[in-house]
Amino acid sequence: MMIRCYGARGSIPVSGEMYNKYGGDTTCLEIHTRNGEVIIVDAGSGIRRRAY
Repeated sequence: MMIRCYGARGSIPVSGEMYNKYGGDTTCLEIHTRNGEVIIVDAGSGIRRRAY
């Protein structure tokens, strides 16, 4: 299995020490399975923390 990360920052600005290394709420992954399948997981800016 191989996983490649294409997005980790996002288009919605965020601030705070917790975002210094990886950025905001987004993800885009390409996953290659042992069977040769390719799976794309792309949530864009759809992954957001909930405000409680």
